[in-house]
Amino acid sequence: MPIVFHFRYPSDAQHPPERIKFDFEINVGKDVNPEFNIPPMLTQPFIENAINHGLNNLAERKGKLELTIKMLERDVLSFIIKDNGIGRIKSSTRVKSHKSRGTQIVKERVDTLNETNYFNVKIETSDLSEGVPDSGTQVVITFHDMNTFLNRNNGIQSSNN
Repeated sequence: MPIVFHFRYPSDAQHPPERIKFDFEINVGKDVNPEFNIPPMLTQPFIENAINHGLNNLAERKGKLELTIKMLERDVLSFIIKDNGIGRIKSSTRVKSHKSRGTQIVKERVDTLNETNYFNVKIETSDLSEGVPDSGTQVVITFHDMNTFLNRNNGIQSSNN
């Protein structure tokens, strides 16, 4: 199953690509339906946050970003973004030049889409070691009733199109 990721940092002097060094791993379960394309608008902000706020700020160890796509049940797909970065506690204490709203916007979109019965998506964010700085973060995006998405095919393109 082909998986394509595009990372761009246009004219962003704070985060030149050569400074962000980390291992990257993708795990896709054998039972994942390749016809289901996960909308990037739901995953990109969380992946970007893992890199910019978690992994980019590591000083004493090499970072790791792990993406896992798997079926939890017959009709429930899970997309997991896991990093070993500095974690949300330490990241929240750093001085920021701007207020990041990407993940909040995604959560608002999901709430709206869930209300319209277009999607049935749940997003959970947690620290890998609760209350421990430098522990990394995990985001789990769960798509319930996945076959409903495939049958509607509204805005989610089949790989055959």
